[in-house]
Order: sequence, then C-alpha cells, then structure tokens
Amino acid sequence: MKKSILTLLMVFVFLVLAGCVEDRPSDVAEMEEEFPRSEDSMVDENATEGDTVVVYLENYKFEPYMVTISEGDTVKWVKKDHPAQIIKSNVFQSPTLREGDTFSYTFTEAGNYDYQIVSHPWAPGGIVVVEAE
Repeated sequence: MKKSILTLLMVFVFLVLAGCVEDRPSDVAEMEEEFPRSEDSMVDENATEGDTVVVYLENYKFEPYMVTISEGDTVKWVKKDHPAQIIKSNVFQSPTLREGDTFSYTFTEAGNYDYQIVSHPWAPGGIVVVEAE
C-alpha cells in the first residue's frame, strides 16, 4: 500500500513539474525560419557618421532600457546570454541574436522609438533621438 501511494505521489510531482517547463527550442527554430541569422551586424546604409551607444540584452531586459542620442548616432545591441532572440521596432528588426552577437542601427531622424524582444513584448526598450546640433 505504501509503495503504491509513493508511486502515485512521484507520478503526480513529475506531472506538475513537467507542466511548468516551457518548450523554448521550437520557438527559436520558428524564429530562425522566419528571420534567418545574419553573420554581419546590420547598419542603415544612409547613415551619417556619429557616436555609438551600446545597449546590452541579458535576462530578457535591456540595459540601459532607455537612451537619448542625436540624429546620425548608432545604437549597438549586444546579446549577453541565451536563448536566441530578435529585437524589433517599427523601423528596424534584428536578425536572430545569440550570445555574443551584435546588431547596430543608425538613427537618422529625430523622434521616439520603442523596441522590444519579439518573443517577450513585455520587455521594452526606448530610444529618444534629438536633432543634431
């Protein structure tokens, strides 16, 4: 009797724990099909030369999450950890970024730009681009 109760308890605990685990690899595979990985950083071809600001992506958040730059400046995102992720805004979209990968975009027009991790839209970032002096 004790053995069957213990067995049932172990099966129950296993099922509960199995239900708590996300199946992330298929999400990454789907992202790679839709957005193939690029070996090169992407930079706007029409960019003028300016400063570069680095934003780190780690633990599903951006650091710093908000930056202010001037027209012609570049933001470079650096992926610090797993899993692979894509950054998207209304003006750019990165390729699939893995640990150590970077993506750059040069902002040529003043304005406010919001961006997020495609698979985690609750992880936002923002860029304020002011007119160059």
